[in-house]
Amino acid sequence: VISGDSQGRTSFWNGNNGTLMESIHGHKADVLTVELNPDGNRAYSSGIDPTIMHFQLISKNNGTKKWVKSIHRCVNTHDVRSLVCSKDKIYSGGVDTYLTISNYLAKSVTRVPPIPFGGVIELARHA
Repeated sequence: VISGDSQGRTSFWNGNNGTLMESIHGHKADVLTVELNPDGNRAYSSGIDPTIMHFQLISKNNGTKKWVKSIHRCVNTHDVRSLVCSKDKIYSGGVDTYLTISNYLAKSVTRVPPIPFGGVIELARHA
């Protein structure tokens, strides 16, 4: 279980017994969204501070596993309200109204502008 709080912490909990495993301070303000990749070894968090934090699950020498802060990038301009992880890409959206697609491995960012409301083309009935 992963949670974010109003202090800018991302916390990793043991889902079997409810104990706190790691609590990592990585944001300057409230964490509004968290996401776990399908393999369960990478997690992301973001929020009012539009930085997307990347966490990795590592194996220690004694066989235990630990979440560590890996990379952080600021790809949005305002609050991030939603994160979705698919394959090697992370999709983020929020107050800036852009859908931002980032690839942490390739360090690429694509920003898709919002679709305007109403029609974008008008035709004259009589020319």
